[in-house]
Amino acid sequence: MEDRVRWALFCDGGFVNENVFDFAPKTYNNTQSMMVNGSSQSYNAVNGGFQIGVGAGVRMDLGIGPMKLDIGFPVMTGDPSNGGGLGAIKFYFDGGYQF
Repeated sequence: MEDRVRWALFCDGGFVNENVFDFAPKTYNNTQSMMVNGSSQSYNAVNGGFQIGVGAGVRMDLGIGPMKLDIGFPVMTGDPSNGGGLGAIKFYFDGGYQF
């Protein structure tokens, strides 16, 4: 059984634009504020729409074919409405051979 189960860690990044032929990353300027030494400081958060996710998963050979089950966590979403920060946890399932 041990040779049929493997673990995986991953990090993935990239960006997608609305126009299929637009390869330039978009820039969003989003003014943020944070507390520094008890006073509010403003700064501009610039994000080019680039997104990064990390996660872990398990790979299993079931005899009839492989199966993958992953859990991913977006660490940089590119969404200016939340400062481009953390997103919701996602679950991914895949079966069959990759080619």
